[in-house]
Amino acid sequence: KREGLITVGSLAGLAYLTFRVWDELDGIASRMSEFTEKKNAFLRIREILSQPQEHVDFTPLTELSNWKKITCQDLSFHYHPKQPVLTSLNLKIEKGQSVAFIGKSGSGKSTLINLLMKQLLPIEGSIQIDGKNLKNITQESLLQKIALVPQDVELFNGTIKENITLDNENIDDAFYEECINKSYLTEFIATLPEKNKTLVGERGIKLSGGQKQRLGIARALARKADIIIFDEATSALDSESEHYIQKAIETSFENKRRILIAHRLSTIKNADVIYVLDKGRIAEQGNFISLRKKGGLFAKLWAMQSEGFI
Repeated sequence: KREGLITVGSLAGLAYLTFRVWDELDGIASRMSEFTEKKNAFLRIREILSQPQEHVDFTPLTELSNWKKITCQDLSFHYHPKQPVLTSLNLKIEKGQSVAFIGKSGSGKSTLINLLMKQLLPIEGSIQIDGKNLKNITQESLLQKIALVPQDVELFNGTIKENITLDNENIDDAFYEECINKSYLTEFIATLPEKNKTLVGERGIKLSGGQKQRLGIARALARKADIIIFDEATSALDSESEHYIQKAIETSFENKRRILIAHRLSTIKNADVIYVLDKGRIAEQGNFISLRKKGGLFAKLWAMQSEGFI
Protein backbone atom coordinates (compact mmCIF):
# COMPACT_ATOMS: atom_id res chain seq x y z
CA LYS A 1 0.00 0.00 0.00
CA ARG A 2 1.01 3.61 -0.46
CA GLU A 3 1.73 5.81 2.54
CA GLY A 4 -1.28 7.84 3.74
CA LEU A 5 -3.86 5.44 2.34
CA ILE A 6 -5.97 2.94 4.30
CA THR A 7 -6.96 -0.50 3.11
CA VAL A 8 -10.55 -1.78 2.89
CA GLY A 9 -9.83 -4.28 5.63
CA SER A 10 -8.54 -1.62 7.98
CA LEU A 11 -11.55 0.56 7.24
CA ALA A 12 -13.91 -2.33 8.01
CA GLY A 13 -12.06 -3.06 11.22
CA LEU A 14 -12.25 0.59 12.26
CA ALA A 15 -15.99 0.69 11.54
CA TYR A 16 -16.50 -2.47 13.60
CA LEU A 17 -14.59 -1.03 16.57
CA THR A 18 -16.48 2.25 16.28
CA PHE A 19 -19.84 0.47 16.47
CA ARG A 20 -18.65 -1.63 19.43
CA VAL A 21 -17.52 1.47 21.32
CA TRP A 22 -20.78 3.25 20.46
CA ASP A 23 -22.86 0.32 21.76
CA GLU A 24 -20.92 0.33 25.02
CA LEU A 25 -21.31 4.08 25.41
CA ASP A 26 -25.03 3.81 24.68
CA GLY A 27 -25.34 1.08 27.30
CA ILE A 28 -23.52 3.21 29.86
CA ALA A 29 -25.82 6.14 29.09
CA SER A 30 -28.90 3.96 29.57
CA ARG A 31 -27.59 2.61 32.85
CA MET A 32 -26.79 6.13 34.04
CA SER A 33 -30.33 7.22 33.20
CA GLU A 34 -31.75 4.21 35.08
CA PHE A 35 -29.44 4.94 38.03
CA THR A 36 -30.64 8.56 38.13
CA GLU A 37 -34.29 7.46 38.16
CA LYS A 38 -33.69 4.96 40.97
CA LYS A 39 -31.65 7.50 42.91
CA ASN A 40 -34.48 10.03 42.70
CA ALA A 41 -37.00 7.38 43.77
CA PHE A 42 -34.79 6.40 46.69
CA LEU A 43 -34.41 10.02 47.78
CA ARG A 44 -38.20 10.49 47.60
CA ILE A 45 -38.79 7.36 49.70
CA ARG A 46 -36.22 8.52 52.25
CA GLU A 47 -37.91 11.93 52.37
CA ILE A 48 -41.31 10.32 53.04
CA LEU A 49 -39.92 7.97 55.69
CA SER A 50 -38.12 10.80 57.45
CA GLN A 51 -41.33 12.80 57.91
CA PRO A 52 -43.00 12.68 61.34
CA GLN A 53 -45.67 9.98 61.52
CA GLU A 54 -49.20 11.31 61.69
CA HIS A 55 -50.53 8.03 63.09
CA VAL A 56 -49.54 7.25 66.66
CA ASP A 57 -51.17 4.94 69.16
CA PHE A 58 -52.96 6.79 71.93
CA THR A 59 -52.61 6.03 75.61
CA PRO A 60 -53.84 4.27 77.59
CA LEU A 61 -53.81 1.35 75.14
CA THR A 62 -55.79 -1.84 75.52
CA GLU A 63 -55.51 -5.16 73.75
CA LEU A 64 -58.47 -6.24 71.66
CA SER A 65 -59.88 -9.66 72.60
CA ASN A 66 -63.38 -10.89 71.82
CA TRP A 67 -65.75 -8.28 70.43
CA LYS A 68 -69.36 -8.07 69.33
CA LYS A 69 -70.13 -4.75 67.66
CA ILE A 70 -68.39 -2.02 65.65
CA THR A 71 -70.03 1.42 65.65
CA CYS A 72 -69.10 4.48 63.61
CA GLN A 73 -70.39 7.69 65.18
CA ASP A 74 -70.41 10.89 63.10
CA LEU A 75 -67.27 9.64 61.38
CA SER A 76 -65.57 12.20 59.15
CA PHE A 77 -62.25 12.23 57.33
CA HIS A 78 -60.43 14.37 54.79
CA TYR A 79 -56.96 14.56 53.27
CA HIS A 80 -57.54 18.25 52.55
CA PRO A 81 -59.94 20.39 54.60
CA LYS A 82 -61.76 21.63 51.51
CA GLN A 83 -62.16 18.14 50.05
CA PRO A 84 -64.01 15.87 52.53
CA VAL A 85 -63.78 12.14 51.83
CA LEU A 86 -66.22 10.93 54.49
CA THR A 87 -68.79 13.11 56.23
CA SER A 88 -70.77 12.24 59.38
CA LEU A 89 -71.07 8.48 58.82
CA ASN A 90 -73.16 6.52 61.30
CA LEU A 91 -73.32 2.74 60.98
CA LYS A 92 -73.07 -0.54 62.88
CA ILE A 93 -71.51 -3.92 62.11
CA GLU A 94 -72.83 -6.73 64.34
CA LYS A 95 -71.23 -10.11 65.05
CA GLY A 96 -71.83 -12.62 62.25
CA GLN A 97 -73.22 -9.93 59.97
CA SER A 98 -72.43 -9.48 56.29
CA VAL A 99 -72.15 -5.78 55.41
CA ALA A 100 -71.52 -4.36 51.95
CA PHE A 101 -70.34 -0.91 50.89
CA ILE A 102 -70.90 0.20 47.33
CA GLY A 103 -70.49 3.45 45.46
CA LYS A 104 -68.69 5.08 42.59
CA SER A 105 -64.92 5.53 42.62
CA GLY A 106 -64.01 8.25 45.11
CA SER A 107 -67.10 7.72 47.26
CA GLY A 108 -64.95 6.86 50.30
CA LYS A 109 -65.10 3.03 50.41
CA SER A 110 -61.35 2.41 50.62
CA THR A 111 -60.85 5.26 53.10
CA LEU A 112 -63.49 3.73 55.38
CA ILE A 113 -61.67 0.39 55.33
CA ASN A 114 -58.37 2.11 56.16
CA LEU A 115 -60.06 3.79 59.11
CA LEU A 116 -61.50 0.49 60.35
CA MET A 117 -58.02 -1.05 60.16
CA LYS A 118 -56.54 1.98 61.96
CA GLN A 119 -54.31 2.81 59.01
CA LEU A 120 -55.90 6.26 59.23
CA LEU A 121 -57.43 8.12 62.17
CA PRO A 122 -60.75 10.03 62.05
CA ILE A 123 -60.69 13.79 61.72
CA GLU A 124 -64.01 13.98 63.55
CA GLY A 125 -66.26 11.43 65.21
CA SER A 126 -65.12 7.99 66.28
CA ILE A 127 -65.07 4.26 65.67
CA GLN A 128 -66.14 2.25 68.71
CA ILE A 129 -65.63 -1.46 69.34
CA ASP A 130 -67.97 -2.60 72.12
CA GLY A 131 -67.91 0.95 73.45
CA LYS A 132 -64.11 1.29 73.33
CA ASN A 133 -62.66 3.98 71.09
CA LEU A 134 -60.51 2.48 68.34
CA LYS A 135 -57.87 5.12 69.14
CA ASN A 136 -57.25 3.41 72.47
CA ILE A 137 -56.84 -0.09 71.05
CA THR A 138 -53.43 -1.28 69.88
CA GLN A 139 -53.23 -1.61 66.12
CA GLU A 140 -51.35 -4.90 66.43
CA SER A 141 -54.16 -6.58 68.37
CA LEU A 142 -56.72 -5.09 65.95
CA LEU A 143 -55.01 -6.43 62.84
CA GLN A 144 -54.74 -9.88 64.39
CA LYS A 145 -58.54 -9.97 64.24
CA ILE A 146 -58.82 -8.82 60.61
CA ALA A 147 -58.05 -10.62 57.34
CA LEU A 148 -58.10 -8.82 54.00
CA VAL A 149 -58.81 -10.40 50.61
CA PRO A 150 -57.91 -7.68 48.09
CA GLN A 151 -58.67 -7.50 44.38
CA ASP A 152 -55.07 -8.45 43.58
CA VAL A 153 -53.90 -11.04 46.12
CA GLU A 154 -50.22 -10.62 46.96
CA LEU A 155 -48.34 -13.88 46.42
CA PHE A 156 -44.65 -14.72 46.61
CA ASN A 157 -42.69 -17.29 44.62
CA GLY A 158 -43.24 -20.16 47.04
CA THR A 159 -45.48 -23.20 47.15
CA ILE A 160 -49.25 -23.08 47.36
CA LYS A 161 -49.13 -24.24 50.96
CA GLU A 162 -46.50 -21.67 51.94
CA ASN A 163 -48.62 -18.88 50.43
CA ILE A 164 -51.65 -20.00 52.42
CA THR A 165 -50.08 -20.74 55.79
CA LEU A 166 -47.37 -18.07 55.63
CA ASP A 167 -45.22 -20.53 57.62
CA ASN A 168 -47.60 -20.43 60.58
CA GLU A 169 -46.57 -23.52 62.57
CA ASN A 170 -49.92 -23.59 64.39
CA ILE A 171 -51.73 -24.67 61.21
CA ASP A 172 -51.87 -28.47 61.19
CA ASP A 173 -52.58 -30.62 58.13
CA ALA A 174 -56.24 -31.21 59.03
CA PHE A 175 -57.00 -27.49 59.37
CA TYR A 176 -55.04 -26.72 56.20
CA GLU A 177 -57.14 -29.25 54.26
CA GLU A 178 -60.28 -27.65 55.70
CA CYS A 179 -59.14 -24.21 54.48
CA ILE A 180 -58.45 -25.31 50.91
CA ASN A 181 -61.68 -27.33 50.80
CA LYS A 182 -63.80 -24.35 51.93
CA SER A 183 -62.02 -22.19 49.32
CA TYR A 184 -62.86 -24.65 46.52
CA LEU A 185 -59.18 -25.31 45.84
CA THR A 186 -59.12 -29.08 46.46
CA GLU A 187 -59.97 -30.20 42.92
CA PHE A 188 -57.59 -27.67 41.36
CA ILE A 189 -54.67 -28.67 43.60
CA ALA A 190 -55.32 -32.36 42.86
CA THR A 191 -54.62 -31.72 39.14
CA LEU A 192 -51.13 -30.30 39.84
CA PRO A 193 -48.09 -32.61 39.55
CA GLU A 194 -46.58 -31.29 42.79
CA LYS A 195 -49.94 -30.77 44.52
CA ASN A 196 -49.51 -28.41 47.53
CA LYS A 197 -45.78 -28.13 46.83
CA THR A 198 -46.40 -26.49 43.44
CA LEU A 199 -44.61 -23.16 43.05
CA VAL A 200 -46.98 -20.34 42.11
CA GLY A 201 -44.35 -18.14 40.44
CA GLU A 202 -43.47 -14.53 41.10
CA ARG A 203 -46.64 -12.68 42.18
CA GLY A 204 -48.60 -15.86 41.39
CA ILE A 205 -47.98 -15.64 37.66
CA LYS A 206 -48.72 -19.36 37.21
CA LEU A 207 -52.24 -18.99 38.59
CA SER A 208 -55.39 -17.53 37.05
CA GLY A 209 -57.25 -14.63 38.66
CA GLY A 210 -59.88 -16.92 40.17
CA GLN A 211 -57.27 -19.33 41.54
CA LYS A 212 -55.38 -16.47 43.16
CA GLN A 213 -58.56 -15.17 44.77
CA ARG A 214 -59.44 -18.61 46.14
CA LEU A 215 -55.92 -18.91 47.53
CA GLY A 216 -56.41 -15.51 49.18
CA ILE A 217 -59.64 -16.77 50.77
CA ALA A 218 -57.85 -19.90 52.04
CA ARG A 219 -55.21 -17.63 53.56
CA ALA A 220 -57.91 -15.55 55.27
CA LEU A 221 -59.49 -18.72 56.68
CA ALA A 222 -56.11 -19.87 57.97
CA ARG A 223 -55.78 -16.57 59.86
CA LYS A 224 -58.88 -17.43 61.98
CA ALA A 225 -59.75 -13.73 61.95
CA ASP A 226 -63.02 -12.32 63.30
CA ILE A 227 -63.52 -9.88 60.42
CA ILE A 228 -62.92 -10.70 56.77
CA ILE A 229 -62.73 -7.77 54.36
CA PHE A 230 -63.30 -8.52 50.68
CA ASP A 231 -62.07 -5.51 48.72
CA GLU A 232 -63.38 -5.85 45.14
CA ALA A 233 -62.55 -9.56 45.38
CA THR A 234 -64.54 -10.55 42.27
CA SER A 235 -64.40 -7.45 40.08
CA ALA A 236 -61.85 -8.84 37.61
CA LEU A 237 -63.13 -12.44 37.43
CA ASP A 238 -65.17 -14.36 34.89
CA SER A 239 -68.63 -15.68 35.81
CA GLU A 240 -67.45 -19.19 36.77
CA SER A 241 -64.69 -17.91 39.04
CA GLU A 242 -67.06 -15.37 40.57
CA HIS A 243 -69.48 -18.21 41.35
CA TYR A 244 -66.82 -20.14 43.27
CA ILE A 245 -65.65 -17.05 45.16
CA GLN A 246 -69.23 -16.11 46.03
CA LYS A 247 -69.95 -19.60 47.39
CA ALA A 248 -66.75 -19.50 49.45
CA ILE A 249 -67.63 -16.10 50.90
CA GLU A 250 -71.16 -17.12 51.86
CA THR A 251 -70.49 -20.62 53.22
CA SER A 252 -67.02 -20.39 54.75
CA PHE A 253 -67.47 -17.29 56.90
CA GLU A 254 -70.94 -17.82 58.36
CA ASN A 255 -69.99 -16.82 61.91
CA LYS A 256 -67.62 -14.05 60.87
CA ARG A 257 -68.21 -10.41 60.16
CA ARG A 258 -67.92 -10.00 56.41
CA ILE A 259 -67.26 -6.57 54.94
CA LEU A 260 -67.72 -6.47 51.17
CA ILE A 261 -66.46 -3.63 49.00
CA ALA A 262 -67.96 -4.05 45.56
CA HIS A 263 -68.67 -2.46 42.22
CA ARG A 264 -70.28 -5.62 40.86
CA LEU A 265 -73.64 -5.65 42.63
CA SER A 266 -74.39 -9.31 41.89
CA THR A 267 -71.78 -10.25 44.52
CA ILE A 268 -73.67 -8.59 47.40
CA LYS A 269 -77.19 -9.95 46.87
CA ASN A 270 -77.12 -11.85 50.15
CA ALA A 271 -75.54 -9.15 52.32
CA ASP A 272 -77.48 -8.43 55.50
CA VAL A 273 -77.01 -4.67 55.13
CA ILE A 274 -75.87 -2.66 52.11
CA TYR A 275 -74.58 0.89 52.55
CA VAL A 276 -74.61 3.03 49.41
CA LEU A 277 -71.94 5.72 49.62
CA ASP A 278 -72.15 8.87 47.55
CA LYS A 279 -69.63 11.69 47.89
CA GLY A 280 -68.57 10.51 51.33
CA ARG A 281 -72.06 10.17 52.79
CA ILE A 282 -74.45 7.26 53.27
CA ALA A 283 -77.05 7.89 50.59
CA GLU A 284 -79.05 4.71 51.22
CA GLN A 285 -78.99 1.60 53.36
CA GLY A 286 -80.96 -1.64 53.46
CA ASN A 287 -80.88 -5.13 51.98
CA PHE A 288 -80.76 -5.94 48.29
CA ILE A 289 -84.51 -6.29 47.76
CA SER A 290 -85.52 -3.19 49.73
CA LEU A 291 -82.96 -1.00 47.96
CA ARG A 292 -84.08 -2.19 44.53
CA LYS A 293 -87.70 -1.37 45.39
CA LYS A 294 -86.75 2.03 46.75
CA GLY A 295 -85.91 3.29 43.29
CA GLY A 296 -82.94 5.42 44.40
CA LEU A 297 -79.23 5.38 43.60
CA PHE A 298 -78.85 1.64 44.22
CA ALA A 299 -81.75 0.82 41.90
CA LYS A 300 -80.20 3.04 39.23
CA LEU A 301 -76.81 1.32 39.53
CA TRP A 302 -78.45 -2.10 39.42
CA ALA A 303 -80.42 -1.21 36.31
CA MET A 304 -77.28 -0.02 34.55
CA GLN A 305 -75.30 -3.16 35.46
CA SER A 306 -78.07 -5.63 34.69
CA GLU A 307 -78.50 -4.04 31.26
CA GLY A 308 -74.75 -4.40 30.59
CA PHE A 309 -73.71 -0.77 30.52
CA ILE A 310 -71.05 -1.28 33.24
